[in-house]
Amino acid sequence: MLTEAFAYRLLLLLSVLGSLLVAARVWRRRSAPASGSIAGVLAAMAGWALAVLLGDLTLDTDTKLLFNTTSYIGIAMIPVAWVAVAIQYAGFEQWLTRPRLLLMSFMPLASVVVAATNSAHGLFWSGVEVLEKNGQVSLELAIGPWFVAHTIYSYLLLAVGVVLLTRTVLGSSAASYKQTTAYLLALALPW
Repeated sequence: MLTEAFAYRLLLLLSVLGSLLVAARVWRRRSAPASGSIAGVLAAMAGWALAVLLGDLTLDTDTKLLFNTTSYIGIAMIPVAWVAVAIQYAGFEQWLTRPRLLLMSFMPLASVVVAATNSAHGLFWSGVEVLEKNGQVSLELAIGPWFVAHTIYSYLLLAVGVVLLTRTVLGSSAASYKQTTAYLLALALPW
């Protein structure tokens, strides 16, 4: 019998493997526009899903919290890699300099550090509650002020990417219109 927990874990595993497989394939074609950034998005997604999977498999609260915190490496970097994809795809590669990329990455990197040191200050999660139901242990995390700031920043970067791609769709030829529209539809799914 396929349990809900097994199906969830299987989907996470397939997400990890699928993301890594596509990232490797895209990386091999890194001479194509935005391919390095696309591979970065996919690798971050794989890291996030792997951390969630490993956290779900453990019953130990401290280990579960460690994997939850680790997942923020991927979570935090996806918006930066995504906006880099959009900038490159929209034809503004010259804008994407190393200093600007580092500046865009400051908040996500700081968020990873704040999440990793949360037990000392409670800025990312103001509280952690352990829940147990049907033999499954899960964490309920009360969000803190840094988590809110991180989320706002992440959605702002994602929105910038959407605006850039929308602008590109509206001014593109029929051939790239289909590809850019596919990007926008894929991005709209989680929103």
